[in-house]
Amino acid sequence: MARPTTAAAIALIVILYVVFLRRKSLLPMLGAALVALALLIVTAYLIDGGITGLVSRMVNTAETEILLGSGHEVSRMFRIDRLPTSRSGIAIAVLVATALLLSMFIGATHKLLQSLSLAAVLIVTIAIAVLGIDPISIKPRADLLFLVPTLTCLGATFYHQGLVLRTQTPRSIALALIFLVLPHLQALGSNVNYWGIAGFAALFWMLAVVAFLSPLAQQERSLVTLVPLMVFAQLLTASVVNAGLLKPHGQVKDLRSYTAIMTMRGGGKLVLSQSFRDYLAPAIAQARAAGLDSGAPMVNLAGLGASLLYVLETRALGLPWLFGGYRGSSAVAVSTLGLEDCADLAKAWILIEPDGPLHLEQASVLASFGAGQSDYVVAATFERPFIDLELSWVVAATWDPRIFEGDYPKPVRQFLLKPVRPAALAEQSCRDARRQRSDFQK
Repeated sequence: MARPTTAAAIALIVILYVVFLRRKSLLPMLGAALVALALLIVTAYLIDGGITGLVSRMVNTAETEILLGSGHEVSRMFRIDRLPTSRSGIAIAVLVATALLLSMFIGATHKLLQSLSLAAVLIVTIAIAVLGIDPISIKPRADLLFLVPTLTCLGATFYHQGLVLRTQTPRSIALALIFLVLPHLQALGSNVNYWGIAGFAALFWMLAVVAFLSPLAQQERSLVTLVPLMVFAQLLTASVVNAGLLKPHGQVKDLRSYTAIMTMRGGGKLVLSQSFRDYLAPAIAQARAAGLDSGAPMVNLAGLGASLLYVLETRALGLPWLFGGYRGSSAVAVSTLGLEDCADLAKAWILIEPDGPLHLEQASVLASFGAGQSDYVVAATFERPFIDLELSWVVAATWDPRIFEGDYPKPVRQFLLKPVRPAALAEQSCRDARRQRSDFQK
């Protein structure tokens, strides 16, 4: 439901696998499919009021993505992206794959050596997880996460005069191929490099190795084969998670250093970096002093900073985050705000960031519901902190390249605008603006 393109592709793969290789499982699989369908229908009624509502929302979302210009068009869905590699990544992948193969195939005769090697890998894994060191820099992720399983399978084909290949069964080959493809199916429909997104599901690449080497289990070598795979998989997993902790996307470096706590209404707590707490806590105080109540409608034209609306406990209009940075960002804001009630737009507060690189076109968005700059006064001013986008290769591949010109990212001033027009007049202006726009479109 989160990514229908992936769901459809996986369903096709499962059907082909069951029909051609597991025909005896047709009845259980049919039962599982019916249960999944029932859950889908129930969820659709709970969220969208029915299947029609679910389909309508998906269609509207697809149209919004096209309007945004973010590259999610169907014509760009099926493509072959280049695997981003680096010399250091390839070198590390070769070393890890070689160590993995030696541990599996020599371990049976040199058990002490294998045990010492695996213990060393586990020690490094624990050090990465506990101490936050970064001996294996996985950037991009697919560089190592795909090459290590691939090189391992390639090297295993030469083991014992091709024993692995000679003893393969159609089922094991099919499973290996399916696991190899699944991460790319998870990326299907994404507008960024498929390899990068596939890296988040690299578990299936490791499972492809397990399926490929499954004939060895028939030779009573399952433990010798699986234990090294498990240990090395933990090393790669720890490295990926640690990289995300050290350089989180769009946040201050190293999540382990976050010690500032901000208490939310209802008893909840946010653990933040000190710089973000110094930004959000005064913002709450200023907004409340200016008269902004919890649950008040707000339009975020900063293009960034959806977290501010969350901590202010306001109700975001249009979308939970009217994100900027795309060529169609302002058009999407106009389109989605056009679905809101004029009564809410008439009393909505506005958040702007005029000097921010992702800000939306304030004049055109306000005009879409009959408002202008003179209809608001500055009620509060916030200093948004520095945001480090060093690891934002995803962002760099999708956002408008013009936002990276200059010295972005940098601290930027934000303004909270309070409506001053009478609500009845603002609501009527909203209706008039919509009527004129409808007439113009006709």
